[in-house]
Amino acid sequence: MTRFPLRIPLDAALDWRVVLGSGFRGMLAGLEEPAAGQVRATFLRLLGERGMTELDATSLIGAGSRP
Repeated sequence: MTRFPLRIPLDAALDWRVVLGSGFRGMLAGLEEPAAGQVRATFLRLLGERGMTELDATSLIGAGSRP
């Protein structure tokens, strides 16, 4: 098992792109723009309140073989 650390500094634009580029996007399906905007504002506010300043994108990679 090999660990490949990757920590990415967050900002408001990247924070929201992570949401839109992941499975979390499905939670926004069917929301009108004002509601989606409120979700975005709340999400960004909570990240700030909780001191979330980076995305931990560390990966673990392992390889094996069968006899």
